[in-house]
Amino acid sequence: MRVWSRADWGARPPKSVTPAEPPQVYAVVHHTVTGWPDTPDDAAAQCRSIQAFHQDVRGWADIGYSWLIGDGDVFEGRGWGVAQAAQVGYNSTALSFAIIGDGSITPAPARDLEAVAQAIRSGIALGQLPHDVPIVAHRDLNPDTACCGDAIYAQLGTIRDLVYGGGPVTPTEQIVADMYRLWCLREGDPGGITYWAGLLDSGTIDRQWLAFRMLYDEGWQRMVDRTGGRG
Repeated sequence: MRVWSRADWGARPPKSVTPAEPPQVYAVVHHTVTGWPDTPDDAAAQCRSIQAFHQDVRGWADIGYSWLIGDGDVFEGRGWGVAQAAQVGYNSTALSFAIIGDGSITPAPARDLEAVAQAIRSGIALGQLPHDVPIVAHRDLNPDTACCGDAIYAQLGTIRDLVYGGGPVTPTEQIVADMYRLWCLREGDPGGITYWAGLLDSGTIDRQWLAFRMLYDEGWQRMVDRTGGRG
């Protein structure tokens, strides 16, 4: 999976930028109701086309989505911390993840589901989404639309499983998962794993401080119970 910056896919500059205060409280799955891309370059071309439509026809400041997913790659739309335009009533409280294609009848390929999940988990790790963020479809919040299509809507459970049950996706997340097993005597939870991994990667905390937090805040009682009260 490759993450394409706006420069990578040839985005126009936005006409204006409206900040959104993180964390946004929903991760919303859309489909673009366009053709399914054959290659990542085709997906990039579709991003340019979608942006032109949103700016020139709809009159929006920029491409409406936060992130787009095509042929297994992730494309930066408005990105983190910016209000979107694709979710009426929720533009400042949700991040949108748009699968490039038409999910009305055709399911999204597995690589796109995995890319959506990794994008959402990155948002959790970076503190842009809460650890227990609801993963919903556009239609769940705005019932006047059929987005993200019936076929992709039926795949939301798979996306949720990949986000919350998919296990570590980065080396730092694997480190945190191992620390959970060592200090808390449990497998941890993906939300917690991505949260602590994000803090470790950013340099906000170190492993010694995290081990202390895990043992005394999360694992101490488990240790006491495991050793029959001989903590």
